[in-house]
Amino acid sequence: MSSEEVVRRIADRVKEEFEGNRRILTFDAWLELFYENPRRLARCAAQLVADMFAYYGIDPPAGEDGAPRRYRLFDLEFLDGRGRIHGQEDVQERIHRIVRTAAGEGRTEKLILLHGPNGSGKSVIVEAIFRGLEHYTRQPEGAVYRFNWVFPKSAGPGESLGFGAGGAARGEEEIDSFALLDAEELSARLVCELKDHPLFLVPAEERMRILAETFGEKAPEEDDSLRWLVEGDLSQKAKAIYEALLAAYQGDWRKVIRHVQVERYYISQRFRCGAVTIQPMGSVDASEQQISLEASVQNLPPVLQNLRLFEPLGDLVDANGGVVEFGDFLKRPMDLNKYLLNAIEKGTISLPNSLVELNLVMLGTSNEKHLDAFKTTPEFTSFKGRIELVPVPYLLEFSKEARLYEDMLRAVRAEVRVAPHTLEMAALWAVLTRLLRPDPEAFEGRLAELVAGLTPLEKAFLYDRREAPARLDREDRRILLAGLSELRNEYRDTVVYEGRFGASAREMRMVLAQAAYDPERPGLCPSLAFKAIRELIRDKTVYDFLKLKPDGGYHHPEAFVEQVKGVYARRVLDEIQEAMELIREEEYDRRFDEYLRHVIAFNRKESVRNPQTGKDEPPSERIMRAVEDLLETGESREEFRQNLVARIGAFALDHPEEEVSFRRLFPDLLQALKRQFFEARRERVRRLTENLLRHGTDEFDSLSAEDREEVERVLGNLADRHGYDVEEARDAAAFLRAHYPE
Repeated sequence: MSSEEVVRRIADRVKEEFEGNRRILTFDAWLELFYENPRRLARCAAQLVADMFAYYGIDPPAGEDGAPRRYRLFDLEFLDGRGRIHGQEDVQERIHRIVRTAAGEGRTEKLILLHGPNGSGKSVIVEAIFRGLEHYTRQPEGAVYRFNWVFPKSAGPGESLGFGAGGAARGEEEIDSFALLDAEELSARLVCELKDHPLFLVPAEERMRILAETFGEKAPEEDDSLRWLVEGDLSQKAKAIYEALLAAYQGDWRKVIRHVQVERYYISQRFRCGAVTIQPMGSVDASEQQISLEASVQNLPPVLQNLRLFEPLGDLVDANGGVVEFGDFLKRPMDLNKYLLNAIEKGTISLPNSLVELNLVMLGTSNEKHLDAFKTTPEFTSFKGRIELVPVPYLLEFSKEARLYEDMLRAVRAEVRVAPHTLEMAALWAVLTRLLRPDPEAFEGRLAELVAGLTPLEKAFLYDRREAPARLDREDRRILLAGLSELRNEYRDTVVYEGRFGASAREMRMVLAQAAYDPERPGLCPSLAFKAIRELIRDKTVYDFLKLKPDGGYHHPEAFVEQVKGVYARRVLDEIQEAMELIREEEYDRRFDEYLRHVIAFNRKESVRNPQTGKDEPPSERIMRAVEDLLETGESREEFRQNLVARIGAFALDHPEEEVSFRRLFPDLLQALKRQFFEARRERVRRLTENLLRHGTDEFDSLSAEDREEVERVLGNLADRHGYDVEEARDAAAFLRAHYPE
């Protein structure tokens, strides 16, 4: 394909996209769009952000524990997940609720301050909102518009306001709008830096009539979401040009509107359009400069050349119409922030020659130390009514933390292998350092007793998997799971909330990256991660979480390392046992199905068909007791069997289209069955582990053909089912031998 063909293809595609997106419109064309979809084109910045949340959708709660919904915006699927936010559903819900309220009121009256420990992801959350706006405003549903003033070329100095030589041949009166003229036919184009809404060009009374015609539900002045359009007006520069043109045209508004070019714009952080981060540099966020002496202004019609036009500048001006982030808000000089009180409360900022109306969502970030200090100052009293505090804690679910590490270590994973469970075990340790001991006095009844006995490890699995401790009987597990939401919220609105202290993801990234390049072994495996964690906690003066006093098993980083090692050893043991195929997974299902058949028949006082003899026989106590003896039921066998069948019936009613799964309904039974089978084969697993460590050595060749074949089969199963390579399997086996669970 020739270069000329490539250029033609690109040009055709760009033009098609430009026209399809309706980038440049006359005022008439824009007004037609407004009548077609007034709610979309009448929204303020807060409504735009709220609509963006809704556009990407919401995932329902994962369970019945009151966990907040997840807004899929933060998955960043339109960027293939790059920069996604793992967890933080409560933060997402709080931000959405504040923005939704602001949308209903027509403007944002509070600054949303995300506060949390260093490395908890505050700025990353704001970044996701920026990325979402950038993508959303490129979709038809997210279209936003501003306008520019355009002026055709004149014949020469002193010519009247019309086209002159540039357009006289066609007749100025024949031109409905100058908006679509080619660039060479224009002498000047003045943008509106504040992105004024095109409807502000309509006189107030007519604007009210348009809003009444398009919305119709109630009078515009009674609809708070439209307040910004009802009460708003053109910015200083746009207003000055409007009034000058209206006077020059003797009040002919139609001729004034010919100079309006409505432009669709896109939110862009890179180009500082509707998405701006203000760093704590101590600079002024908004200013203005006179533009009357600029060369481009000399191309304006004479009636405009003598105007004192002022161009607003600065971060808040660039962010108008979208979102502004005050990074490390409380590091800024407080005197510099005081003007924000008026800006937040009234939605305006005062410049020397104009009053600028703001239409944006204000976000800020701060770490906890600066917020604690700010609360002790006299200024806090003034600010607290204009700030919505949203805590952003460290994650408390280790599976989400592990996925965060996976994203953070994308570059490392491209260079070295990461062994199975490495990130999960590191994440589990990090989460354990963040948990707080439950206070029984915050709960009632049996739940108070149960939470008092929760170990950090049990609490971590409860948060992550809704997995109650196996040591509890069925009723206590039910009570604990029913109170999970209450447990999660115990410290939610306190100063020392859960997740305020602990190892940060940023620190864990450093730990894992260092472990990945350990000279002892290429690649990243759990044993190297544990070694690196040990190095991290060696000096207790470096990190705040290492200075916390142990509290009933909590705040004990050294002990957590050993506990996580135990979890990993049991995980490896389960996988090796499974890979040995001592018993296939379907055997557990078969045995439970057999047990269930006899229990149902027992409750119904019916017979059971013997598959070997084909005869109907009474339910077998031997078969039922063999399973029940594995469990501490805390109730009589008859009660246990009745309750078990009742649970199955309740599941069938709630999930009529699903097959009853004993793995989902009775995970405690599954684990008990597995433990029983393992205990009977403990020595065989030990021998296999020793033989696996001999793989690749001269000793391996001296093993029997049967043993060598078993090792090769196990290695193959570990690779296919769990992703181990040979070296990683050997590492796992060595770890298991050193930490064999009893």
